Amino acid sequence: TRLSRPLDLAYELAAESVRIENPIPGKKAIGLEIPLPPAARRVVSLREVVGKAGAPLRAAIGVLPSGEPLGLDLPSLPHLAIAGTSGAGKSVLLHSMIASLVLTLTPDELTLVLVDPKGTEFPRWNGLPHLYAPAVTDVDGAVAALWWLVDEMEARYSLIASHGFTDIDEYNAVAPEGKIPRTLLVCDELADLMLRAKDRVESAVVRLGQKGRAAGICFKPARRGIQSDEYGGRHTGKEAGDDASLRGERGRHPGNGSESRSLRRGSAQD
Repeated sequence: TRLSRPLDLAYELAAESVRIENPIPGKKAIGLEIPLPPAARRVVSLREVVGKAGAPLRAAIGVLPSGEPLGLDLPSLPHLAIAGTSGAGKSVLLHSMIASLVLTLTPDELTLVLVDPKGTEFPRWNGLPHLYAPAVTDVDGAVAALWWLVDEMEARYSLIASHGFTDIDEYNAVAPEGKIPRTLLVCDELADLMLRAKDRVESAVVRLGQKGRAAGICFKPARRGIQSDEYGGRHTGKEAGDDASLRGERGRHPGNGSESRSLRRGSAQD
């Protein structure tokens, strides 16, 4: 019918937009997501959600409409692609995630690699003890950082395998040569890197996406749009529950049965 189109539904409901989920994964139902009217919205401060999102390796990202804090568990969701239009809040979400993690984890538990081709977002974190190096702001430096992380991943695999373990959790439970910290790679404006150095960036991203989880390396890229077959067609939406896409104020977590939930983002400005 005419109302089967999102624009028609938004017009009839006097809403800014409507997203149709057809069907809702795992259910015999069609879902509609309608943004709250401006009068019903509020700013969610980071103070409300940091440390309340569950396990210590969870990054706080906001609250559900019910008011329940929402976090992303790094071990179970190591790779997260963040997508949205300009001004949708991608960088705010990245800053909130970083802030919540460094407030609850020591440099011995978590290390950071920040890549920012724009050079305007991540340099403010320079000096943080969790950083391997200052935020990378040029293309050549970003490519070098990605491939250094690939080498670090392979070195971790060699160390873990040499002691008869299969992943970082098993190794750290015994830590025969000291615990290995998890490493979070955060890249803002991945599309810019892909545009300027596609071959060098894509192959490194694919390797980190395929093998990074067991070595404790998490990858969080942000860009203006994302497809399910991004990153060379090798990293599809169903290729394990390691990936998710956040569009505007909506989140999907394939690791828990592809449940789609609305959320309000926290702000790192608090």
